[in-house]
Amino acid sequence: LGASARAIRDVALTRRDGAHVLAGARPTGSCGPLSFAAMVSAMEQSGLGRSDSLAVLQVLGRYAIGWVLYEQSTEPDRAGPSSEASFEFGLRALLQGIEDRLKTGAPVAHLVAIPA
Repeated sequence: LGASARAIRDVALTRRDGAHVLAGARPTGSCGPLSFAAMVSAMEQSGLGRSDSLAVLQVLGRYAIGWVLYEQSTEPDRAGPSSEASFEFGLRALLQGIEDRLKTGAPVAHLVAIPA
């Protein structure tokens, strides 16, 4: 999951306004193991329900795109940690929170509105 969020960020950073382009795009399913369908399937096979799988992917994708949107619309903060280090900190926090909720058996999907 972390690799897919990093891949989204990396792709968005390759183009000016890449975050805007990706924000309006829909997965095509042509990215092999990182395709949306493959990731949902892998999570379902590990015991996660479909709604929770979709919620997790939605949250991580929006985090990555939102982060790049910020990176591409502001000047770098030279005084603080690098943008990459801050992205990684936030990503680890998200992944840990998701893992903690799943360990307790608490559903994730009810936290995120997922269209039917």
